[in-house]
Amino acid sequence: KAAATGDFSVMSSPNSCTIGSNGARTNCIVDMWVGAVSMSFRANYNVVTSVVSSVWGASYSIGAACSASVSYLGRPTSNIGLLTVTAQMCVIGYASAFNLQVTLSKGIATESWW
Repeated sequence: KAAATGDFSVMSSPNSCTIGSNGARTNCIVDMWVGAVSMSFRANYNVVTSVVSSVWGASYSIGAACSASVSYLGRPTSNIGLLTVTAQMCVIGYASAFNLQVTLSKGIATESWW
């Protein structure tokens, strides 16, 4: 389920994780789909230590974009995994960035996008 939080939309949590010992989560799918925009990536992280250890496998589809590319896929801080896709919109003629991230805090992994 989605809910508005400031400029962010937040979903409950990543899905399809393999649950390991001591808070380890592997091969989690971080994804969103809103209207003509869908984005996803995979992440490994630990909910006990609040550390994202790796992110990979970016995928995206942005309707009405003439072109789009991944401008960032990584870990800007130890508790965040972030995907940024930059798109040149055809109809309106402007460039825009779309972001999807997983944030770990106090034993919870939360997805957000903006």
